[in-house]
Amino acid sequence: MLVKEKINKSEEIRKVHSSGVKSASEIVAKLKSQGIKVTDGLVYTVLAKKKGKKAKKNKQANQSAEKETVVDYAVVFVKSAGGMQKAREMLSKIALLHS
Repeated sequence: MLVKEKINKSEEIRKVHSSGVKSASEIVAKLKSQGIKVTDGLVYTVLAKKKGKKAKKNKQANQSAEKETVVDYAVVFVKSAGGMQKAREMLSKIALLHS
């Protein structure tokens, strides 16, 4: 009895695409020559999901970078002042100017 190994078509599409083949028809032809039957629609779906995950990841990274808080600015201030002691000295001088 011959057991056929199950092929993950989506993974094969991703492998061929990452090897440099970009068009769906070329991917279908390359996989057909390997004995794997796929459609243009499946290729488009797999590549769209791959692209979607990448875009979502980039969007999340941009959103987290945009949410700076007062604490972030305070840390930058302390670092640029040269440490906590110097930052306190600067703040006390600013307080004298304000009064």
